[in-house]
Amino acid sequence: MIARLAPASLPRVTLVYHHPGRLRLRGEVLLRSASVAARMRDALAGVGGVSRVAHNATSGSLLVEYVPERIDADAILGALSDAGIRLEAPPRHCDAPRALVGAARDLNAHVGEATRGAADLHGVVSFALGVGAVTSLVFGRQTWWPRWDNLLYWSYTFFRDIHARDALNHERSSRRYAR
Repeated sequence: MIARLAPASLPRVTLVYHHPGRLRLRGEVLLRSASVAARMRDALAGVGGVSRVAHNATSGSLLVEYVPERIDADAILGALSDAGIRLEAPPRHCDAPRALVGAARDLNAHVGEATRGAADLHGVVSFALGVGAVTSLVFGRQTWWPRWDNLLYWSYTFFRDIHARDALNHERSSRRYAR
């Protein structure tokens, strides 16, 4: 009788990449154990539709190439699971850019509510840079504060870039009525 391995002691790998026809698995066990990689390769050798299995011991990964019309990724992962390989969920990464954009949108909504729709974050930032330029000009150059001309330029370019589409639409409509 073959002793069953406890689930915690099964070799663990993570699916790090999948595109129809290719999937890549990675795990510490693939760095340390050529026998686990061979076991995974053997488990997939008999699966119809798997065209190539390549182990890279340096990166600790296993690349599986397959024919999507004949087999899907779930069947491949199932075959590995049947061979005693435990598939773990990939680690969750912080999506900082998306969170930052969401926070800026929330702040923009709050500015709109506070001004009853009279202003948005774009206008407030441009205005604040302009006020900073005047303050810098009046009170002189401080080592911790940007020069007034830089602040004024940033204010102008920010305003111009945000409202470029509006200016272009206004110019087009002016030409249309001039005819």
